Amino acid sequence: MAKNQFRKNVVTPIGVLSYPWITQGKPDNRFGTPKYKTNIVISGAAAADFMTQLEAIKQDAFEYLKVDNPGLTIDKLRWPVEPAKDADGNEVMGSYLIKTKANAFFRNADGTESPNEIIVVDAEKNRMHGVEVWSGSKGKVAIQIGAIVTNIYSGLVFRLSGVQVTDLVTGGGTDLFNKEDGFVADETMTEKESVVADEDQIVHF
Repeated sequence: MAKNQFRKNVVTPIGVLSYPWITQGKPDNRFGTPKYKTNIVISGAAAADFMTQLEAIKQDAFEYLKVDNPGLTIDKLRWPVEPAKDADGNEVMGSYLIKTKANAFFRNADGTESPNEIIVVDAEKNRMHGVEVWSGSKGKVAIQIGAIVTNIYSGLVFRLSGVQVTDLVTGGGTDLFNKEDGFVADETMTEKESVVADEDQIVHF
């Protein structure tokens, strides 16, 4: 009988999203395989409690992996969690950066591919469709944690399952600025539309 895969489902406390690519149909295509992804920075007492939870899962993952890898030590296990840093590159005490990602497509047994739909909801758990979520938005991230040992990576994998947005930051172009007193262009100088800059799954939030 095949060994069951290691899987744990967690939801982060509310934090600040950075570099989110979570709009359905618009994955990050810049580095090979298209992926949905987001980082989240968490801090405070909620972050400390969540890190305690993650440490327990890391121990469970180690016990799972060492059955087939007896030479493995827990200090060799890597994971996509690191201390958060400020704009000057200094570590922020009690804050953590968590990185999550998921392939934009599933490969089926027959070789075809099916799109991976990342669940994105608002504060009241209403599904959001086509909404651009930008860095600085606040929310929670649902993660499915796996554990692997390969020639290039041994440790925990944080697969993005969904995002709950509690405070939305979105926009670009003219949304980068506030209105000010001063020069106002006439109709011959303006565009009619604002320029916008380019830029088995159950989730319980």
